[in-house]
Amino acid sequence: MAYCLLRNGLEDLKASGCFHTWFNNQGNDTWMRVKLDHVLGNSRWMKAYEAAHAYFPESDLSDHCHVLISWSADVRDTKFSFRFLNMWIKTPGFCEIVQQVWNSSVEGYPMFRVSSKLKMLKPHLKAFHKRVTSNIGQRVNEARNKLLELQGHLRNSFLAELKMKVDRCTKKLKRLAMAEELFLKQLVKVNWYQGMDKGSKYFYALIKARRRRSKISSLVREDGTRAMAIQDTSSEIVHYYQSLLGTAPPRVHSINSMILQEGAMLTDAHNSLLDAQFSSSNVYCFILY
Repeated sequence: MAYCLLRNGLEDLKASGCFHTWFNNQGNDTWMRVKLDHVLGNSRWMKAYEAAHAYFPESDLSDHCHVLISWSADVRDTKFSFRFLNMWIKTPGFCEIVQQVWNSSVEGYPMFRVSSKLKMLKPHLKAFHKRVTSNIGQRVNEARNKLLELQGHLRNSFLAELKMKVDRCTKKLKRLAMAEELFLKQLVKVNWYQGMDKGSKYFYALIKARRRRSKISSLVREDGTRAMAIQDTSSEIVHYYQSLLGTAPPRVHSINSMILQEGAMLTDAHNSLLDAQFSSSNVYCFILY
């Protein structure tokens, strides 16, 4: 089934409620519950309905759980938390901005000085990103189109000045392409990206799928009702954590040492194996076999 979904470009819609969607209504000896029902969509559908969510409520008389699908408008907060982008390190002008802020004088304890300078650096990096590296994909396309245009002129008439423009545009395109690669690597957090084609459509689909999985679409209140709107789920989360203020943490019982001694324990031979040195060949054999 997984191969079929992958081959056809389908994925499960984010769902909540009952995980097992079918049960056989039999006695205790043959009672069975499994997940048979799925809500699927392709990348085009997921892009059109990013806020879509499937909810499987408890069934009443039927042996199948019915499904409720909502695709309300995805209203997002326009305020984004600050995130350091690795591509800034390879961008000209970044080190100068950091050096300028870091040379400023701040009084106080060492940790306070570091924290204050980081806060001072944040607006400078935001302005630097907006001016130099924002919309990195569009910048790469513009640089590539400009290079193709200059190369076309160079083929028609070879001029030294035009050749210098082509060289400068080539260096700029390489720098922007490297910055875009670092940006995509950091965004999708995959280690096996090195040496592969960029595959922008596939990677952006991964990014959006991860955003859909991490989004809280609905919450169940204490009275059993569901909060579906963004404002309702936000207020429920705030109310839950406010109710924890001033309450004592749950008591954790200590481990009974007598019970541990009656169970299986490591022998001296096991302890020596844990302390033994291992080689790269041991790791290689473990991975393969």
